[in-house]
Amino acid sequence: MVVACAFLIVRSEQVLQGDMARLMGTDTEQIELNVSNYLTTLEGTAQLMFTDENYYAYDPVTSDLDAYGKIQAENAVRNRIIDIGSTENFSDFGVVYADDEHLGWISQTTLGLFSNGGMYSEFAGCITDSARQSGWAFNVRGNTDRLWYVKRLNDDALLVMSVYANSLGEIFAVPEGLGDVTVSLVDGNNTVLFASNGTDVGAPLDASVAALVGTSGNVSSYNDEYFAASSTVDNGWRVVVAAPTASVMEQSTSMRNVLLLFLAFIVALFVLVSGLVYLRLARPVDTLVDDLADRAKSDQLTGLLNKITYETIARQSLAREEAAGCFGYLILDIDRFKDVNDRFGHARGDEVFKRVGAILKECCVHASATGRVGGDEFSSFAFIEGADEEETAAFARELIDRIAEEIHREFSGPEWEGLPITVSMGEAIAPAGSVTFQELYEAADAALYESKHRGRDRGTVTVYKEGVWR
Repeated sequence: MVVACAFLIVRSEQVLQGDMARLMGTDTEQIELNVSNYLTTLEGTAQLMFTDENYYAYDPVTSDLDAYGKIQAENAVRNRIIDIGSTENFSDFGVVYADDEHLGWISQTTLGLFSNGGMYSEFAGCITDSARQSGWAFNVRGNTDRLWYVKRLNDDALLVMSVYANSLGEIFAVPEGLGDVTVSLVDGNNTVLFASNGTDVGAPLDASVAALVGTSGNVSSYNDEYFAASSTVDNGWRVVVAAPTASVMEQSTSMRNVLLLFLAFIVALFVLVSGLVYLRLARPVDTLVDDLADRAKSDQLTGLLNKITYETIARQSLAREEAAGCFGYLILDIDRFKDVNDRFGHARGDEVFKRVGAILKECCVHASATGRVGGDEFSSFAFIEGADEEETAAFARELIDRIAEEIHREFSGPEWEGLPITVSMGEAIAPAGSVTFQELYEAADAALYESKHRGRDRGTVTVYKEGVWR
């Protein structure tokens, strides 16, 4: 009985540790998607300065305009900055010129960092993406309160934007069920840019955590001290989620202690008591492992499959020897979802995700897999046995119409007034054995793009027939 109990302890801890590591990796990837969407939104705001040459081409350093012309040009730039900057809670939003003059609002804190000049050259050095002529920066002249985004407008002008680092707290959802967890945003040198515990900003990432996640790529690992996972954000920074192993395994340790207490009774009461102990401990372990396995496969916000699990199921289905029939790959994208977050906040955006996910789950009840595969992108994959291309395409069009109808109905109530929610969809149909997963996905994505190009709030179906997508 001692041997049996020892085996149960060791095995249950091994299974729990593996599932915890996978769950932490999945949650970290979800947080990374949220951060990437947030930073992309800010970068998109900067692009609004390029809608008119008057905003980005003005250069007081080399300009041959007279005094009146310069005043007009500067007023145009200043007014544009006010129009754009009012849409976000920026700490700084202005244009800095090569002579260190500036337009827009550059905060007193920032100006204080450059009391002896050098503002233009400092921010010019923050441009790390030569193709886009832009870059993100942190710890500018010792300031660790802000995250900076710099975009070159012309040879002598830089758009400088910053937000408070602690504003990321609104989009960092700390995973539940992982013990005393800390979520951090770090740069390529593992310097902490934001931490959910609020104490490590500007400091190096904990050495033990850094040893687990390294400095590049997406990692999920653990040792006797920490569970840790990292996922790379679009601009090269990384989200790192870490929790002490003792905290994560607290429930398992408690279960082990209970087992040891009952082991004394097992020695005295033999088989009867040992059976009771096994039932007492095995059931909670099985339930916990099953729950962790389900969570590791699912998107925690919508309950649909996450991207990794969804693509795995779809690829396996395509690779199997199927009976005669057709595959259908549907991609759904929420139109102008950025406007929802900008105007109503991330909490309202999450509610939209949940409702769209519920509609897709209901409408695609016969699908092999349905998941949330990106920030505001959903997908469904199905095999229609015994159907040809035309029959499957007809079914796909009916499905698209039904989804669109349900979306319109769901978001037509008074609580959604002033918040139009529509979706664009693309579906690719191909006979079994005719295309690869990548080809099917690219065709569906192209159909989605066609729907967007034709004005959104619609769906497009493309069919692979006789070796050609039609």
